[in-house]
Amino acid sequence: MALLSATPIFGGSHSNEKKPQFMWIRTYELKPGVSSVEAEKVARGVMDFVNNKLLQGNGILTMLVPVAGPSNKFSFFYISDSIDDRIIGRSRLVKLEGFQPHFKAMMNIVESADDQWFMLPSQDVIWSPSSE
Repeated sequence: MALLSATPIFGGSHSNEKKPQFMWIRTYELKPGVSSVEAEKVARGVMDFVNNKLLQGNGILTMLVPVAGPSNKFSFFYISDSIDDRIIGRSRLVKLEGFQPHFKAMMNIVESADDQWFMLPSQDVIWSPSSE
């Protein structure tokens, strides 16, 4: 059973195809008893707020959902030219008016979170929104 549903979208794009980019992934484990409907509503609220109020077209925060393995998890990911820019962006997010209700809603459903950072070496690949 899929916990959440999402159209695949790849966030960010190579501003310089010769430089590496960085992918941030945060995986959340849900508290016992949280329904997939509640989790999807909360996660989409966060994702929409971040994309519309913080990123405003400068990349896309994207949701990942399990198709196999534990179904009590979901992830967000974002691709950026700079780790520093992502860390600064996250600190700005907490201060944005209107984010606190989304943050509180996440804390009500999430038991734990785990961050991972990956370097995406230059591969002559352009990441862009899916047309599907």
